Amino acid sequence: ILVDRIWPRGVSKEKANLDEWNKNIAPSTELRKWFDHKEERLEEFSLKYILSILNSKLVYFWLYWMGKRKGEMLELYFEPLQFIPIKKITSEEQSFFIKLADFIIFLKQQEQVTDINKLFSIYFEQIVDGMVYDLYFPELLKQNNRTIIEHLGELPAFTESMSDNQKLEIINTVFNRLNEKNHPVRVNLFYMNSIPEIKIIEGVKE
Repeated sequence: ILVDRIWPRGVSKEKANLDEWNKNIAPSTELRKWFDHKEERLEEFSLKYILSILNSKLVYFWLYWMGKRKGEMLELYFEPLQFIPIKKITSEEQSFFIKLADFIIFLKQQEQVTDINKLFSIYFEQIVDGMVYDLYFPELLKQNNRTIIEHLGELPAFTESMSDNQKLEIINTVFNRLNEKNHPVRVNLFYMNSIPEIKIIEGVKE
């Protein structure tokens, strides 16, 4: 499979012997120019951070109205995928997304997905959605006192040496802390739909 916008110069399609040429998921011309073969720039975006953005309700809303669909199913094409604006943030800020993504991935990879694991996963996904709103609508959330990222506190990271039980213990601790009755993250997520713009994005009807 070739993932590139441009066919390699001097190589015939017969000689390449490819099963597929996928231009849609290749880097845009703008991204190519920005990267400019400087390897250090690869480190500026974590894949898990990007996936957190792409799997958010905000981007779903964007694709739903800007892209093509069959009923409620999205059909993903080159446009508008190339125009999704990925916010450039620091590695430290990305780490919140990375750690929560690790929690969600771990929970969904369990052989036996329990009800409590589903609850954990759903809540962490809601937090990520709130964080994405925080990134793209910072003034709006500040105006309404519904910010998320600043209230997350310390999120422990998984390490390769950890057992599954240790990872579950971390998840349980983080969930219990962020889900406390009066914790700002829980309160702000609960009232997030009180912001008219967010209400539209989440499809909440009167």
